[in-house]
Amino acid sequence: MMGSSDCTPTWWKNCPTAWQGSFSGGKGKPSIVLEAVCDYHPFFWHTSYGYSGSLNDLNILHQSHLQKGLIDGSFAAVEKESGTVPFNIGDKQFSKLFFLVDGIYPRYSRFVKAVRQPISHEEQKFTEWQESARKDIERAFGVLQCKFKAVVSPIHLMDMNAISNMVSTALILHNQCVSDRVMGGDVYATYDPSNSLEAPPRADRIAHPPNTERPPFDTNVMPSEVIATVNRGNRWDNLNNTTEHIPC
Repeated sequence: MMGSSDCTPTWWKNCPTAWQGSFSGGKGKPSIVLEAVCDYHPFFWHTSYGYSGSLNDLNILHQSHLQKGLIDGSFAAVEKESGTVPFNIGDKQFSKLFFLVDGIYPRYSRFVKAVRQPISHEEQKFTEWQESARKDIERAFGVLQCKFKAVVSPIHLMDMNAISNMVSTALILHNQCVSDRVMGGDVYATYDPSNSLEAPPRADRIAHPPNTERPPFDTNVMPSEVIATVNRGNRWDNLNNTTEHIPC
C-alpha cells in the first residue's frame, strides 16, 4: 500500500477581497487546500498545496500532480525502479501499488474504497479494515497541525508563494522528524517504512548516502541509544562492502 490520500483546508484570513468568492469553502471562510498521501508512521509521500477551498476532493484530484503521474507513466516508472512491485498478498501477485481513499474518489484500479453498504461478513470486515487504516491520513494532519501552529492558525500572509513556502517547510520538517524516529535516531539513514522501533534493530534496512563520514564520538560519554545507532551503522558498512561480494 502506498498510503492513504485525503485533503485538508487551511483558513486564509487575509485572502484578497477579489479572490474570497472562489476560495470560500464549506464553512464560508476563504481557505487553501492541502492534498496529501501518507503512510502509517505517518510520513508524507505526496503533498500538493494551493488549491481553492471551493473545490472538493474530486476536483482537486483532477488537477493534482498525483493523477498526472498515474496517467503519464512517471509514477509507474518510479515504483518499478524502486523494486516495490510486483508484490504478493496471500497467493496473489500484484503489479501496482494502491491508495486508500474515501467514497468521493473515482473507482480507479489504484484506489481502494470501502464498501458503501456492506452486507456479508467479508464486506463488513473489509470495510472496517479500510476505514481504520485510512485514519492514518487524519492522524498525520493532526500531528502536522499540532507541531506547526502556522499550518492550523489563520494565515495572515497575502503572498501565495510565501504561504506555500511556509507550508512546504512545515511538511519537510515533519518528514524529517518521522524519519529520525522510525530509523532509530540515525540522521544519516534513508527513511524506510518497513523499519520499526518495536522490532529489534535491523542494520540491513539502514541505507547511508555514499561518501558520508560519521563525526567522531566519545563512547565513554555517549548515551546507550547513540552507541547502538553507531553500531548499526558500522554493521551496515560491513554488510555493504562490495569488495567482499562473491560474483554469481
